[in-house]
Amino acid sequence: MDMDTELKNKVLGIMSRVLKINEDGVKISVIGGGFTGASKYLLETEGKRLFLKVADSRNSSVDASLVAYEAEIYQFLEKVGLTEILFPRYEKLIDEDGVKILIIDYLSDVTWGGPWNIETIEKLDVALEKLHSKKVSDIDLDEIEKISGEVLTLLGQELHPKKLNKEEMSKKNKPFFDAWDKKKCGFTNSDGEVYFAGNRNFAEVIVEETMKDFDEEDKVLTMHDLNFANICFSEKQAYFVDPLFLRMGYADRDRAVVGVNILQQLGKSANQELRKMVIDKYITNKMVLASLIKYYVTTTARKMDSGSKSFQKFHQECAEVALELFRDWDFDRK
Repeated sequence: MDMDTELKNKVLGIMSRVLKINEDGVKISVIGGGFTGASKYLLETEGKRLFLKVADSRNSSVDASLVAYEAEIYQFLEKVGLTEILFPRYEKLIDEDGVKILIIDYLSDVTWGGPWNIETIEKLDVALEKLHSKKVSDIDLDEIEKISGEVLTLLGQELHPKKLNKEEMSKKNKPFFDAWDKKKCGFTNSDGEVYFAGNRNFAEVIVEETMKDFDEEDKVLTMHDLNFANICFSEKQAYFVDPLFLRMGYADRDRAVVGVNILQQLGKSANQELRKMVIDKYITNKMVLASLIKYYVTTTARKMDSGSKSFQKFHQECAEVALELFRDWDFDRK
């Protein structure tokens, strides 16, 4: 029996006991996609459909810990009144025999990550405004800071990176400047091909923009990791899932990420009205856009194995969109 089948059978047995239903009365189906190492299932019984995110600590202690942390975040969202409004209803976390199972309501009759049109763009705008305008108490703030800090520590990152000195900043910016071909005045991909040209000091202007500071008081509740796999639409509204990286942050960053991704997906098919709508609602901060450009450009230029080509192609397309938006910033706002 392979590992996936073994885990699926184990989950079936655990859920049958938890729900106090014979295994014959439980149907469990694998859900593909997503960017985590956890397994995902749709569990169906008579009158109930549940989404399960599962990790076995004996196979991956990190994935199991992340499932547990995501459960803590859903509990936080439930406490501040955002489940069943912007996020699925949280049921519980089961931890049995090394297997951690996050159980939430299964969102049926929804579309994922689009299609992008005036209606879905407006629905997402409303959902982001509800999330970003949610007031949290000092106690709630401490709780989400603690959880998000532990998640990032587990992944080898920092919630509040230290301020870099001039030498450290130069080292950090080096991969970005290495991607800039000075002779051709353009950004290059991992194959050394120029995919976007600009004027002679274009790269310096982008980096200078990233040096500006946010006001700490502007921090709000954010998803921080918005992608089309964790945005879905019902007939009435947009929902978010996979809130593992939920934290206090800047609304403009959430908006810029989805704005660039929407324009990347629409491509040349976007009419001017739709493009302007996306820019007006989502591309709201030039410094945030510049920071995204640094990420997209360096990822596109990094040497990776052949299996990462589609990943890099997506990031190159996002880089092209973001660079065009940065170049045309003033023109687009006339």
